[in-house]
Amino acid sequence: GAYDYIAKPFNIDELTTLIEKVLEKKELKFTLALYETSRAVFSSLKLDDLLNIIVDLSIRTFRADEVSIMLYDEQEKLYLAASSGFDGEIEKEKRLTLGQIIAEKTKQTRAPLLLVEGFGNYPEFNKFVDYNGTNSAILFPIIRGDNLLGLINLTRTQTKENFSQTDLQMVSVFVAQISQAIENAHLYKKLEEKITELKEVCRNLEISQAKLIQSEKLAALGQLAGGAAHELNNPLSGILGFAQILINEIPNDIPWKNDLKEIEKSAQRCKKIIASLLSFSRQSQFDFKPANVNEVIEETLKLCEHQITLANVKIVRNYAQNSPFINASTSHLQQVFLNIIVNAQQAMPKGGTLTINTYFREPDSIEISFIDTGIGIEKENLKHIFEPFFTTKEVGKGTGLGLSVSHGIIQKHQGNIRVESEGKDKGAKFVITLPILKG
Repeated sequence: GAYDYIAKPFNIDELTTLIEKVLEKKELKFTLALYETSRAVFSSLKLDDLLNIIVDLSIRTFRADEVSIMLYDEQEKLYLAASSGFDGEIEKEKRLTLGQIIAEKTKQTRAPLLLVEGFGNYPEFNKFVDYNGTNSAILFPIIRGDNLLGLINLTRTQTKENFSQTDLQMVSVFVAQISQAIENAHLYKKLEEKITELKEVCRNLEISQAKLIQSEKLAALGQLAGGAAHELNNPLSGILGFAQILINEIPNDIPWKNDLKEIEKSAQRCKKIIASLLSFSRQSQFDFKPANVNEVIEETLKLCEHQITLANVKIVRNYAQNSPFINASTSHLQQVFLNIIVNAQQAMPKGGTLTINTYFREPDSIEISFIDTGIGIEKENLKHIFEPFFTTKEVGKGTGLGLSVSHGIIQKHQGNIRVESEGKDKGAKFVITLPILKG
């Protein structure tokens, strides 16, 4: 021991010098430890990583056998954030219970506690005197400004030497550093949350912008389409009329009668395109009344069920019972449903199944889905599916206006329409959401 290094007999000056050297060595070790602490705790902004660093440094710097860090969450509830030296939920619960009792005391005094010889010098903690054979402990509040962030508990269970007032002072310096690092980590976490929120806001803004652009495109195109359709409709009616008269009047053996039939066929196709354009441009002429969506679907199916049956397509109905009413322009909704149903039938040239579901989505909407087992939609085409004149059908098989018109009709109903598909030969799902009628 130290006695071996003291010359006998000794004088008081020699003893004082020796003690000063020992203290200088201890202070140097602590200074180096603080330097290491400073580098370590400010090397990470992730709270979990930071707390593990602090626990490890506490054990090495203060010769603690156990270390626990308890922090307050956003609801001002204390929780065990990091620990070392003990295992098991029961032991953790004991530390947390003790921490909560001491935290209440610390809230009032903002002062640390130095416990020696177990908890003998603090009678109010007697019931914890034998917990895990504690010899000595320091419980120090982690304070930043006026905010109590939590507390750190350093405990000696194997080490017989009690913590001293000098240790308490050193822990004070240590905690001053780690409190700033913990606050920085909290701020960084909040910053990450705000960045996530900002990304979500930006994403929603981009979606809204795309919808606005789409809406403006459709409005402009609607005006153009209406004008062009009216201009083309009259001469086209004349062409179709004269072609049909000639077909009826000339004999069948005239060679160019087939040419007239081609003219009639092409004119009929042009009339269908013009009818779609006129429908596209007249979306303001809506007649809204209370309607049951299940009944609207059934009325639509009556228009095409024979055609669907001939195409070997099976209809599966899953309707919501006691479905609430919606405010609808029934003829327009039928146009949307018919367009989706016919598209589904055409997407199943060898037959298949079309499942129609309606769901009441509490508290204020109803969802209609059309799910087919057809050829599916390529991933790159999904974002274009509601654009005017976009079609994946063969030339002459579609105008590319049906889903654009449907999109506009659903918007007029204050609803939305979307499409889902996993790709080629994976089928497609069209989902329409409409608000229910209130009052």
